[in-house]
This record gives sequence, structure tokens and C-alpha cells, in this order.
Amino acid sequence: MPGELKSLTEERARKLRKLAIILSLVVGIIGLPAGWFGPPLYSNLQQGRLVRQARRFIAGGDYQAAVGRLHRALGYNADNLDALRLLAAVAEKGEMRQAVGLRKRVSQGMPGSFDDACAWADDAFRFNDLDEAAQALAIMRRVRPGDARCHEAAAKLAAASRQQKKADAEFAEALRLDPANETFQLESAINALASDTQDARARLEKLSANPKVRLPALRALAGEALARHRFASALSLFQKITAEPDATFEDRLAFMNVLQVIRQPFLFTQITAMEAAAKGDSWKTARLLSWMNGHAEAMIACEWLGALPPDFIAKPPVACEAARSYLLVLDWKKLRVLASSGNWDSYEFVRKAFLARALREAGDPHGSENCWSDAVILAARQPERLSTLERMAAAWDWQTEGNDVLWLLAEVSDQPLETLHFLAGRYAAAGNTHQLLRVWTKVREIAPSDAEAQNNWARLALLLSAEKDEAARTAADLAEKNPAVPDIIATHALALHLRKHTDEGLLALRSLKPEDLTQPSVAAIYGILLAAKNSPDAAKYLDLAAQAPLYPEEKDLVAQARAPAEKPVEHPRGPAAIQLPSQLPAKQSASREPPLIELPSQLPAKTGTSQQPSLIKLPSQLPAKSK
Repeated sequence: MPGELKSLTEERARKLRKLAIILSLVVGIIGLPAGWFGPPLYSNLQQGRLVRQARRFIAGGDYQAAVGRLHRALGYNADNLDALRLLAAVAEKGEMRQAVGLRKRVSQGMPGSFDDACAWADDAFRFNDLDEAAQALAIMRRVRPGDARCHEAAAKLAAASRQQKKADAEFAEALRLDPANETFQLESAINALASDTQDARARLEKLSANPKVRLPALRALAGEALARHRFASALSLFQKITAEPDATFEDRLAFMNVLQVIRQPFLFTQITAMEAAAKGDSWKTARLLSWMNGHAEAMIACEWLGALPPDFIAKPPVACEAARSYLLVLDWKKLRVLASSGNWDSYEFVRKAFLARALREAGDPHGSENCWSDAVILAARQPERLSTLERMAAAWDWQTEGNDVLWLLAEVSDQPLETLHFLAGRYAAAGNTHQLLRVWTKVREIAPSDAEAQNNWARLALLLSAEKDEAARTAADLAEKNPAVPDIIATHALALHLRKHTDEGLLALRSLKPEDLTQPSVAAIYGILLAAKNSPDAAKYLDLAAQAPLYPEEKDLVAQARAPAEKPVEHPRGPAAIQLPSQLPAKQSASREPPLIELPSQLPAKTGTSQQPSLIKLPSQLPAKSK
């Protein structure tokens, strides 16, 4: 009996072990693939679901909800092309420049897609971004070199660059390849408006009878009439445009532009109609508010906002334009209430910036500073957001905050030199040479072969006594490589002068052409060196320096050069000079000395014909572009 129990136990144990092995194999077969493919599969399912929801929201006109879903989809996969295309379409509807960047990302994700490259080019032309348009055109030509749309894009690029003949030739080639294309016919006629107005107008009037291109043809005719101040004709054309069933909200806003220009009382009736047309549509409401804010109608905007639901106003894009309206009418209380709560999603950094402004106006500088810092943190690493903050700071005349944002933008931008040159212009206009030196130091690091940047850095370093030895070496090296560039030779001459080698500096300057020496910025340095050698020619060149946009330190050197030198008193030669008493006695006794000449206590208001030296006339403001 014990033996039988033992064998039963062993048999049960073997079965359990066998079952455990089978279960382990099953888990291995099912579990490992689930572990490998589960998360990506879930992510793809979620992305598809969110994109489908976004499409439904767009169809229903709820663009804010659509944007929220698309951002969530991009959170799973930043390169989701369907989400990027839809987001670009929403941006296009809202006339937002971000559409260009979104179309670019799609095209880069699909480098062989001709249609995506065309969409990128179209948005670039829409927002007049010629660099982006040129990049898109390069891809179009690589994918389909002989396509008519390549010639169309090339023609539009040439027209935007004012290369009329090239634009005409490219449009002609596009029409040769596709003569029945109404869009090419339309664009060719619009381009011809710049050179042959009468013929182009006749072609556009003919095209306006074609239902396929009627609206764009009428828009072109109306825009031309408005540009030439033919307001009656423009008004008639815009009335035709707005009567069309396919007329857009933007067409009606353009009609309002004409009404405002001609001071037509019907404008306010049209505004009321537009308010009704925008009801419940966040993007149309935001566009109408934007028009009001940009056309001195912020008071009407605030009245309209008072009739809108608070929840509707509290969300972007309406919230952003509502905040602008309150700011324009200086209603700091309403601005603070609006910006103090809620979540503006991707515009949260804008909310913080508006709150910073409201707090500063309310006398809370510490709270304002904290909110602005929050806005910068939320915008950091994203050039588009930083650019928005910088524009806001510039509009509010917040120079320090705006410049700080520009420094951040230079760190994260694909084109830091453009930002740094803009900063240089600001600092030059303000005469802030220490910050200007900082800019050129950064430019010098990024573009070491840029001779102009190297020269600007060397000039400032010499004037501010910063790294004088390195600056002198840089100036000498630049002068050796660029012996005919006046500004570079002037910097080298200044370096020699500051190192007590004025004669060598003058020799370097005299190697230039005589007309180069009369350039105001060069004449300033030449005059300073001539004055140091007591040359009578110094005054001529120092006078020319008054026309130059000089740095404050250069102005000081010019002023010192103009000041008359203090010459020592020449005593008469002889064995002994006559010693005069340091002070006359209070009472003089009878003396053989002639009496002292009595001077009047005050000189007359007008002296004789002797002329006073003329004052240096300096420019009241430095130009925007630095040296």
C-alpha cells in the first residue's frame, strides 16, 4: 500500500511538471510577441482613432477640438503624416503661418511625394516665404522635372522676386505644357497686371465669366483696383465677390477693408452681419476679432465680447484675440481675469504673457516677472513660440524681455545668424556696445570666415578694451587678407594707434584710395589719427565723421580729437624769467607801473567778427543695421 501511494504521487508530480512545461510554452508563444508588438500596436490604434475623431470635428467646424486630438496623436508619433496634413489644413483655414512648417514636415517625411511638395510650395507662396517656396520647388523638380506645376511654381517665385521676364517665360511654358489649365491662365493674367494692366484686366474679366476661376479672377481685379485707389470700382467688385455663394469669410473681411477705407457707414451693418455669421465658430470669431483689433475697432470688439458666452471666450483661438482687444482698450481688469484662469493648450505661453502684462499694469512687478518667466519656459526650444513672444514684447516696448527672448531664439533657431543680426541692429540703435560685442562674439563663433563679423568684433573689442591683443591680431590678419576694404583697414589703423603706433596706422590708411578716406566711418578714424599728430587736415575728416553712425566710444574719441590741445606756457628765453607775484596786494602805493587794464564785469552779448568753432553735429539715432 505505501508503494502504491508513492507511485501515484510520483505520477501526479510528473503530470504537474508536464502541465507546467506546456503552460510555459504557451505563455512564451503568446506573451513574447505581445511584449514585442503590443505597445506599437496600441499606439497605432490610438493614433488612427484620434485622427478619425479630428476629421469629424473639422467637418463639424469644431477646429479647437480637432487640434487637441491631432496634438494627442502627434504625442504618440511626432511624424504621423495624416495628423500633420490635417493640422496644416486647419492652420490654412485660420490663415496661420504654421501651415508652412507643417507642410514642410510632411514633405520631408514623404520625399518622393510630388503633391506634398506642391502643397508646401502653395503655403509658402500664400505667406510670402520665398525661401521655403524655393526649397519646395527644388523637391518638385527632383521628383518630376518636366511637370507643368514646376514651371508654375518657378513663375510665381520669379514674380515674387520681381523678375517679370522670367515669370512670363515660366508661365508661358506651363501653359504650353497644359494649355487648357484655367489656373495657369488665371495666374498668368494676374502676373501680367504688373506690366500690361489693360490687357491683363481684359483677360481677367474674360476669366471671371468662367465659374471655375470666377472668384479668384474677381479678387485679382478688386485687389488691383484697390491698389490703384479706384475705390468705386473696388467696391463694385467686392460686392460681386460677396454675392457669390462660394465667397469665403476672408472675402467678406476684405470687403470690410474697402468699406473702412472709403468711410462707408454701411461698414457697421456689415460688422453686425459678420458677427452673426461667426456665431458659434471659434475660428471665424477669432478672425473677426483680429480684424477689429487691427483696424481700430477694438471698442466694438469688446462690446461684442460682452455678448458672447464666457466659456466660448476662455478658449483659444478666441481667448488670444479677446486678450488683445482688452489690452488695446486698456481694460487691465478684464485682461487679468481672462488670463488668470483656464487652459489655453498650445497657447498657454501666450496666456502667461498677457497675464504678465496685466500684472505689471496693476503694479505687481514681481508677479509680472514670474509670469513672463513662465511664458518663456513654456515657449523654450520652439522657435515659433519664441518668435511670438518676441513680437509681443516688441509691441509692448519691453526691450529687455524681447532681447532675452531673441538670445534664446538664436540658440534654437535653424537660422541663428538672422536673429543675431537683428539683435545687433537693436543694440546698435540703442548704443549698447557691450551687448553688441556679445552679439558679434557669438556671430564670430558661428561664422568664423565672415570678415565683416570679425571686423565688427575687433573694432568693438578695441574700443571697449576687451581682449585688446586678440583684437589687434584679428584686425592685422583681416587687413592683410582684405587690403582694399576701407572699414577693415580703418579698424587695423585704430588698433595701431591705440598701441602707440600712430604713424603706422596713418600709413595703412593712406594705402586706400582718396575717396575711401572720405567715407564718414573711415574719415572718423583718419581724423582721430591726424589730430594725434597735430595735422591741420584733421578738422576736415572729423567734420565728415559727423555723418557716420558712430559707436558712443568712437564719438568720445572724435570729441577728444576736436578738443584743443593744452599747450605749455612758453617762458621768455634768458638768464632769468621775470617772477610775477601770485597775488597782488590789496592796496597799491604810488608806483611807476602803468595801471592795470580794467575789464568789464560781463562780456557783451554779441562779440566781434571772430568766429567760434562749429559744434559736431551727430545723428540723432543710429541706423537699425549695425556696422
